[in-house]
Amino acid sequence: MIQKLIATFVGFIFGLFAYFQWNDPDGWKWMLAYGLVAVLYLITLFDIYSLKASRLILITASCTAALYFPDIIDWFQKGMPSIVESMKAQSPHVEFVREFLGLIILIISLVLYPKLIPSDDD
Repeated sequence: MIQKLIATFVGFIFGLFAYFQWNDPDGWKWMLAYGLVAVLYLITLFDIYSLKASRLILITASCTAALYFPDIIDWFQKGMPSIVESMKAQSPHVEFVREFLGLIILIISLVLYPKLIPSDDD
């Protein structure tokens, strides 16, 4: 039962993440990524689990996050300037760091996804 509550919460949160991307210039990518995770978690309510889909999304998100490493290193070298001064990204590092952190949240949720799958003992 607790797994269903967690899945509902995570699915709802990722659904909100997807919804709030509608006005982003590259929002379609984030709506797709967050939306897929939302659906992946919400279908567990119907006892539908897809490790293959979760792994595919995880691999894609991880590879995409790796592309951000040079920008993240550059941000660290600049002394980690604020990324929260305004909602609009005034400098490129703000957008890169925010997108990287979004991917990290997505990756963590996908790493934890298999924990929702009931074992044979349940």
